[in-house]
Amino acid sequence: MADSGGTKGALYFHFASKDALARAVVAEMVQGWRDLRRQVSNGLDPLSTLLVLVDEVIARLLNDPIARGGTRLLNDLPVAEEQARAHYGFGEQEALDLLTQAAHAGLLRDGIDPAVAARQFIAIVAGHRLICDALGQHHHLRRRVEQALDLLLPAIATDSWLVVWRASTPLHPPQHEDISGSESR
Repeated sequence: MADSGGTKGALYFHFASKDALARAVVAEMVQGWRDLRRQVSNGLDPLSTLLVLVDEVIARLLNDPIARGGTRLLNDLPVAEEQARAHYGFGEQEALDLLTQAAHAGLLRDGIDPAVAARQFIAIVAGHRLICDALGQHHHLRRRVEQALDLLLPAIATDSWLVVWRASTPLHPPQHEDISGSESR
């Protein structure tokens, strides 16, 4: 509060309770995800677009106080099921839409169910965020998710898509650190 120049009293004037404030933060975070999805229309194939979205979500989870606080509140407070559905359900639906497009474009291996794959993408990000926060190592989130996607993508994507993906330059330079935090060169 001191950084904002406001007081607790002024904050509570706008919200009836701490619960109302928490719900407002979660709602703002979900709106941020919706805005992000509308912003990402980059001309990439649907599977690459999903990876750009995952990368942007990670960036927000690392740098945006609303995204960081909203996910923490969502997981730490007893929130209504509709709020959890709005957050995780939105992510799964967006991933499902892109993975369905990827399947229609011939980018997924035969037999891959886009709905199952979509749940895995969201679980990877959400699970690693939760683990990194619990360990006080939120700065390891990007690397953990990259490692998980390095395992998932070969299982779901076609070999031809994987060749192009592996040859492309990363969106962010590798962090060159292992999960324990020690730098590797």
